[in-house]
Amino acid sequence: MVHQPMQPAFIDFHDAVIASITLQRDSSLIITFDRLCFFYSVERNEYEVWVCAASIACSGVRTFELKGKLDPGICVSHGSMQDAEEREIPTLTADETPLSLMSLTLMSGTDVRLSLESAKLHALKRVKQLENWTGPLR
Repeated sequence: MVHQPMQPAFIDFHDAVIASITLQRDSSLIITFDRLCFFYSVERNEYEVWVCAASIACSGVRTFELKGKLDPGICVSHGSMQDAEEREIPTLTADETPLSLMSLTLMSGTDVRLSLESAKLHALKRVKQLENWTGPLR
């Protein structure tokens, strides 16, 4: 049996495909991705890069801004997550991670911005290993 790293070290939003954004009644929101790349650490500065289907569950959503049109299947050109001190958060796990801002810019020019309390990975499913990456993530 081949050992697969369990927790992603980095989420790469570039070329991610958003399937849906669902607002919940309890001030939460779920972003479902048909395609989202994750870097899993194998050794120091060595990673497996996987395409996954995944959802990000966002809690304590204070604001949700959508500037532009949100069409299904449009790729993300850039995405980021920040904590309250404006430090970049590289990844999420199945446990709640404190966040203050999540932003996604789509290839169409549409911007999605959330101010929130926390987020976690939900329904992560590995689909295909793309490559092995050697080097720093940033």
